[in-house]
Amino acid sequence: MFLASLLPPQKMSAEKKKLSVIVPAIVLRGLLLAAALLLMQCDAAALGTTWPDISLIKAGGGLAQPVHITHAGDKSGRLFAVEQDGRIRIIRAGRLLAAPFLDISGRVLSGGEQGLLSVAFPPGFASTGRFYVNYTRRPDGATVIARYRVTLDPDIADPSSEEVVLVINQPFANHNGGQMAFGPEGFLYIGMGDGGSGGDPLNNAQNHASLLGKMLRIDVESGAVPYGIPPTNPFVQSPGYRPEIWALGLRNPWRFSFDRQTGDLYIGDVGQNLFEEVDFQPASSTGGENYGWNVMEASQCYQSASCSPAGLTLPVAQYDHASGDCSVTGGMIYRGQKYPRLRGVYLYGDYCSGRIRGLLADGGSFQNTTLLDSTLSITTFGDDESGGLYLADQISGSIYRIIDTVSGIPLPAGRESFTFPAAESPVVALDPSLMNPFGFGPLASGGDILEFQLALAQFTAPVDLYIAYSVSTDPTNVFLVRPDLSIQTISIQDAQQLLSGQPAPGIEPWQNNVAGPVDVNPFTLPATDLSAGIYTVYLLVTPAGRLDSYYLGNAAFVIP
Repeated sequence: MFLASLLPPQKMSAEKKKLSVIVPAIVLRGLLLAAALLLMQCDAAALGTTWPDISLIKAGGGLAQPVHITHAGDKSGRLFAVEQDGRIRIIRAGRLLAAPFLDISGRVLSGGEQGLLSVAFPPGFASTGRFYVNYTRRPDGATVIARYRVTLDPDIADPSSEEVVLVINQPFANHNGGQMAFGPEGFLYIGMGDGGSGGDPLNNAQNHASLLGKMLRIDVESGAVPYGIPPTNPFVQSPGYRPEIWALGLRNPWRFSFDRQTGDLYIGDVGQNLFEEVDFQPASSTGGENYGWNVMEASQCYQSASCSPAGLTLPVAQYDHASGDCSVTGGMIYRGQKYPRLRGVYLYGDYCSGRIRGLLADGGSFQNTTLLDSTLSITTFGDDESGGLYLADQISGSIYRIIDTVSGIPLPAGRESFTFPAAESPVVALDPSLMNPFGFGPLASGGDILEFQLALAQFTAPVDLYIAYSVSTDPTNVFLVRPDLSIQTISIQDAQQLLSGQPAPGIEPWQNNVAGPVDVNPFTLPATDLSAGIYTVYLLVTPAGRLDSYYLGNAAFVIP
C-alpha cells in the first residue's frame, strides 16, 4: 500500500486531542468551499502535567547503518549522520548530500558493534574547523579518538588530516561504547564499554587502572599534546586511578547526552541478560560516580545472590526484557520551543523492540512511561541546533524527527475558533473517531517542510485524493502535490476547473484509486523556499477516475 512508503503505520486513537478551526480574514479565491483554517491549540495548564503524544516524521533516508546524529553548532542548519562503515554524511533541509563529509572507511573495522561510532564538534568548530571521531580501527579493533579538519569546502573534511588523540585497546569485539560529546565546560566526554565478551570477565568496569567500562573526560582543545587532563577530574590525585576517568562501573554506555539547559548527564547503559538502565549525573556533580557494573545489573545483584549497593549510584530508570526489549539506546532531553509538552522529557529507546520511552525529572524522583511502540531498530537519538529531536533506524537507513502531535502553535491574532464540521461526501463513510483530516505540527527545522496528519475514514468506493496548498502572498496560484511529492504550480482557473468537474490538462491526483482508510500521522510534504504568509493546505477527494471532487476540508498556519 502506498502509505507504507511514507512512514511506518501509526495508530490513531479515538481519544485524539480536539482541534479547532480558524476562519481567515483573507478569503482565498478558487478552492473556496466554505473553507476554514484549522489550527492545533493546547491547554497551557495541561502542557506541564500530561505526557506528549509523539509521532515520527521521516527527515532523511538513503543512509547505510546510521549510528549517530548530531549538529555542528555552527548555525549552518546541517545534520551530521554517522554511517557505521566509516562515513559521515550531511543532511541539509531534508536532503542527503551525495558526497560524504568524511570517508575513512579504509581505516575502520566495521561490523557487529564495531565501526565509526560517533562524531563530536567542539564549541569553536565554526572558526577552527576541527572535529573529533570515535572508531574501531583496522586490523585490531582498538578504539581510536582522532581529530580531523574541514577543507575550504565546509561540506567536505580532509581524511588525510587525522591526528590520533587516544588509542584504547579492546580485548573483545563488542561493548565498545563509542559515544562522544563535549560537555558544558568544553571538555570531551567519551563513553567506553567494559571491553566485551559477557559479564565483564576481565573486571574492567571496576578496575581503576583501566579506561574500559568508564566515562572519560579529557581536554582536547587546549593545545596539550595529545590531550590534557582537566584538573577537576575526580581521580587526578588518587594513586592507582587513571586520571582520565570521570565515572566508572559502566557495561556498554550506548549513547549518552547532556541536557542543554541544565547540564545534567543521562547515560543509557546496555544490560547483560535481564535489565536495561538509564543512569543520571546532575550538573552539580564533581564526578567519580560508580554505576555498579559488574557488581550489579541495574538495581539487581549480578555476581552473587546478595551484594551491597553502598557507594554505588543506582539507575533512575530500568526495564526488563519481558516484552521484547533487549538493548537500551540512550536518548536526549527535548529543549526546543515547538512542543511545550515535550520540554524536559528525556526520550530513549530500545534497539530490539523499537519502543520509545519518556523519562521526566519530578523533584527528587523520575517518572517513566512508554510513549510509542515503533517497528524501528533504533540506534541513536540526536538533535539539531534549535533543539529538535531525531532518531535513526539502522535497518532502513532513515532518520526520523520526533514531534508531539499537539503543538504549541499559538492562535493567530484576529481569528475565531469553531468546531470542525464533519465532511459530507457520498464516497466517505463517516467515522467520528477518524474524521480528523488535519492535525498540525509546526514547520520542521529549516522552514521548508509542511507536516500534518491525514486520518480519513473507510471509503465506500475507490477514490482519488488531491492535496494542494496556497499562500496569501501569492493569490494567483495554487500548488498541487504530485504523486512523487514534487510540487506543481497551477492557476486559480485550473483549480476552479478541477472543482467544477471539468478537465484540467496536466493535473493528476496525489494518490489514485485508494480503497482503504488513510492513516498517516504525521505526513511530510516538501515545500521548499517558503516565504512569510498564511499557508492553507486543502484536501479533495473524488470517485476514482472522475473529476467531480468533494471537498473534505483545509488547514492552515502562519509563517511570520
